[in-house]
Amino acid sequence: MNKRLSTYLDLLRISAASVVLLDHYGRHQFNGELFWRMQALGHYAVVIFFVLSGFVIAYTAEQKEHSLEDFVISRLARLYSVVIPAVLLSFCVDRIGMLRDVSAYDPTDETNPLLRMAAALSFLSQSWFADIRIFSDRSYWSLPYEFWYYAMFAGAFYCRGKIRLLWVAISAAIAGPKILLYLPLWVGGVLAYKSLPRLRIGRIAATLIFFATIVGLGVIALHGVASGQGESIPGLPPEFSALDYAFGALAAVNLISASRLMVPVERGARWIKAAAGFTFSVYLYHLPLLFVIGAYIPTSLFGPLRGFLILGLTVLCIVLLGTVTEKQKHWLKLAMIHALRTIKSMQAARVGEARAVKH
Repeated sequence: MNKRLSTYLDLLRISAASVVLLDHYGRHQFNGELFWRMQALGHYAVVIFFVLSGFVIAYTAEQKEHSLEDFVISRLARLYSVVIPAVLLSFCVDRIGMLRDVSAYDPTDETNPLLRMAAALSFLSQSWFADIRIFSDRSYWSLPYEFWYYAMFAGAFYCRGKIRLLWVAISAAIAGPKILLYLPLWVGGVLAYKSLPRLRIGRIAATLIFFATIVGLGVIALHGVASGQGESIPGLPPEFSALDYAFGALAAVNLISASRLMVPVERGARWIKAAAGFTFSVYLYHLPLLFVIGAYIPTSLFGPLRGFLILGLTVLCIVLLGTVTEKQKHWLKLAMIHALRTIKSMQAARVGEARAVKH
């Protein structure tokens, strides 16, 4: 993957996470009427995340993680480095926020904390018809989707024969139909990456396709803004619409075309990459922080001023937390590798002992 395309992917990641933040900020009581037009865009940002995820995972598996063991350790380390802090943060700050303003929270999201934590850490909170919210962190819903897409991809990419079929079937069976509804979006990202070596698109054609897909994505997004917040139907992904597939297909084609043209982002590559490193933190930490900060900033303040204070403090907290938690994936990965090696050495020792006894 060339540097220009990598920078473009980073720009899409942090932009999508920021749109989700502003979407939720515009929906709730702390925004002071700011960014209310962003309300319908967060959903489409998540669709882009799914397509991007498939694209990047396909690249990573092909170019970097050459074994199933490497893939599993890397994915788990990446996920848990932000999932564990996000779950603990949500639980703790919700309790702090409710001490000040319990009416700001949905009480049905705060019951049975141990069950909610277990569902989050096992990525089962969205399987089949479950919809277990992780306290006020409603953005968490897409993480179980990602996890089970990783699981199905691992079986399909690294395994062979009956084991491949069994692995994918079991993963799909645990995930359930709701998660599988968005699998085509994720697979679209995989196919977009896989198509890169086979497609021969000229620079002019790529440029035309690139801007045509931007227009198409904009039209669908504007339609979402005009029609307002979509309705969430039980048993379906949040705000699910058949237009999501069209939006996802356009996003996949956009990635393909972006690989063939001179996207002018290289000058800011360093800053874009640094910002993209906070993508998971922005996505998972913003809602609990918005709620708790909003609970403690007086409502008597001038609306827009209060809104800017809440947003600014939230972003500051995300940066401070993300600076710490985003680095933990490396430690987690090393710890998992060490644990796996220890288990293998213990198994080898037992096998050796068993053979010695036989002889």
